[in-house]
Amino acid sequence: DVNVSPNSTRTHYYLGNLLIKDDMLAGKDSVQRDSIIKEGIKELEKSVAIYSPFTDAWNQMGVAYWKLKNFDKARSSYEMALQQNPGDATVHSNIGTIFFQTGNFPEAYKAFTKATQLNPYYSDAFLNLGSVNGMMNQLDQAIAAFNRCVEIDPNNAMAWYYLGITYQNMGNAVKAQECFSRQQQLQQK
Repeated sequence: DVNVSPNSTRTHYYLGNLLIKDDMLAGKDSVQRDSIIKEGIKELEKSVAIYSPFTDAWNQMGVAYWKLKNFDKARSSYEMALQQNPGDATVHSNIGTIFFQTGNFPEAYKAFTKATQLNPYYSDAFLNLGSVNGMMNQLDQAIAAFNRCVEIDPNNAMAWYYLGITYQNMGNAVKAQECFSRQQQLQQK
């Protein structure tokens, strides 16, 4: 409770994190949603004001700004997180997402690659790396990244779909169909 522990960095972090969660925002119109996210940001700001090296709070603030499509502030928050913990694979992947969404594919590639190097079992980072390789028409590298993703998480339907699309773009209809079939099986579960 924030009223009981107003100087607790964790209390403000947990409240801010709760407010920006997708299930908290479900069913809200865009004005309500943005207002709740902004309240979450205020709590996360209080958290880092109390204890500035709190990497998770900086990262979640970046997520909140990303949800508001304020990519500059999201990136700044992620960069603050990396100042505290340069080895955080999730933060590198999150920065990569900002670069990807703003069309800076070479920087997205660097960030996703760093995330996969830091955590070779981070399936989402491999999914993102495959996507950016696909956008840069590096199809063999995209295949390798998507294959690593499904090796880590064989139930990732999105990865099977993108793997299929990449094989299709390479002209391998048989492999593409195998991937699309796997994706459909997973979506029916």
